[in-house]
Amino acid sequence: MNHIRHEETSYDSLFRDIEQNLETIYELWTEGNTSLRFSIAILCAVKLEAFINIAGKLKREDWDSRERKVSFEEKCRMVFITSGLAFDHSVEPNKSAIQMFQIRNALVHPKMKLDRIREHISNYEYERRSNAFSGVSHPLRSELTPEQITHLKCTSDAFVSEWGPKLLDGTPDCWLGGGSTGGFTYEPTDEG
Repeated sequence: MNHIRHEETSYDSLFRDIEQNLETIYELWTEGNTSLRFSIAILCAVKLEAFINIAGKLKREDWDSRERKVSFEEKCRMVFITSGLAFDHSVEPNKSAIQMFQIRNALVHPKMKLDRIREHISNYEYERRSNAFSGVSHPLRSELTPEQITHLKCTSDAFVSEWGPKLLDGTPDCWLGGGSTGGFTYEPTDEG
């Protein structure tokens, strides 16, 4: 009689799902749905965070206890050092990836922008201003231009493309997609 030994490591990072959501929303945005620009910026950061968390989990046993306590830049430094690489925050795509998290933080922790005007104006000027509302506008409305959104998307793609093979043990598709390693082995038993 044989015993069957089952050894397996299963993993599922959701990275591919996040990446697909980003691609879908980005496509809708390019087709004219301009209200999605904030979602794109957030999903770009989520994609990068998922990626660096996968690399961290593969490289460091203490990852789960440490990763929530540090910034994206510090996560990158930790993973790169463990991989024998240097993380230069001043070069692309690293520089833009770090800036992406500043935008993400501003979006997921929104702060209201409040402006006050105190002046005497004529009735004519009051009517003109009421009709043309030149009021307060949140800085992210003007900062997240179509060019900036496109840049964020390209940065998230470039970061994963550049660092994936170096940080994910040369097999980024395997670790980013989910699945398992291992299998079944037959072991003969002594019957006596």
